[in-house]
Amino acid sequence: MSGDQALQSSQAFGKLERGADGSVLRWHPLIDHMIDVAACFCRLARCRSIRRAMERSAGRKLNEQDIARLAVLVFLHDVGKANSGFQAKRWWDRIPASWPVRISAGHGLEAFRLFDVPSAAAAIEPLIAQVCTWGAACDSLLIASISHHGRPIKDNPGSSVIFWKTQAGAYDPSAILKAIAESALGLYPLAFQPGGVGLPDKAAFGHLFAGLVQLADWLGSDTCFFEFSGPGEARAATAPELAERAITTLGLDAEDWRERLIASEPDFSGTFGGFPPHPIQAAMGDDNLGSLVILESETGSGKTEAALWRYLRLFRAGEVLADALRVAVDILAGDCKFIRGLFDCVQFIPGRGQSGSGPPPAIAGAKPPDRHSVLPIQGAARRSKLEPSKRKRHRGHAMPVGGARKPQAGHA
Repeated sequence: MSGDQALQSSQAFGKLERGADGSVLRWHPLIDHMIDVAACFCRLARCRSIRRAMERSAGRKLNEQDIARLAVLVFLHDVGKANSGFQAKRWWDRIPASWPVRISAGHGLEAFRLFDVPSAAAAIEPLIAQVCTWGAACDSLLIASISHHGRPIKDNPGSSVIFWKTQAGAYDPSAILKAIAESALGLYPLAFQPGGVGLPDKAAFGHLFAGLVQLADWLGSDTCFFEFSGPGEARAATAPELAERAITTLGLDAEDWRERLIASEPDFSGTFGGFPPHPIQAAMGDDNLGSLVILESETGSGKTEAALWRYLRLFRAGEVLADALRVAVDILAGDCKFIRGLFDCVQFIPGRGQSGSGPPPAIAGAKPPDRHSVLPIQGAARRSKLEPSKRKRHRGHAMPVGGARKPQAGHA
């Protein structure tokens, strides 16, 4: 929201941007942020390798109703932010006496307590009652979604219900919960159609789902892609396009580039500057090797190029994530000759100038990258130039796939 639209006491924020004095400059509605994250999850679930991993861990194919139901659980990842304690964070220091509680709170453990407050539980009950019909895994998957900050959250008898307190004329968590329930029921109609099978209950699927929710939250919180809602914006209409841009820009879905490789059928010599392959390098082009290969060879025999060539064969077949290429190029300290050999389009690499060779040539039968697409190595060259001490410290932190960072400035 723009600065001229003040955050009212009856409204709930999902994200804030503060000025140097702690004042709220802009705010993003809670429900809009929940929509953003669910949109990112839905788009991630359409990525070839991610969908394959989801179905393998689930032990079955996932249909569109499964994805819609999972999207509802992802949408609910921040339901705990509706509590009065979290919403008190709109004040930098002193919480006014008119607010329901005089201390701030988080939104993980607090989410469990809403069901112990009759008014709060009743507000969201129409949604939860239907979610509970989606199989025995619903509870664990919803907990996984609420635990999206990484540490599994468990019910704590010592946590307080005070944060769901209502103050007449100030803030009512129940009103926000009711709006959340109504939004979910309206936004994901396929999820609530009768029939279907229970959501996957395998532990491996639950672990993967938790990671995807965390990734979706990181992406949906990145203001490079998800600016705060503008006046009158229908976020449900704009979020899918924003998610598409985020995921293709970061190289998490590189189908455009894979299709170009399928159409061009590159050879080793053309990819690596005209040098013919050594025997071990040529062997990596065998499609019968499988997805996991261990290669032993003496120093200087070309194992790095062999690994890149093997990656290329797997990527072309749709068997690996595009983001693995970023790691490979990072190992080579940002050397992009491999990319030049494949695409002749180094101008698409962020942080580098035009190659001087003009646009990449059209390839018959291949769909050109859309205006948001970049090579799946965004950020590799930048990170490779960090000083050694910074490289070590940087890699010691957990980083989301694709280089997306959760915004620091203004994150509540």
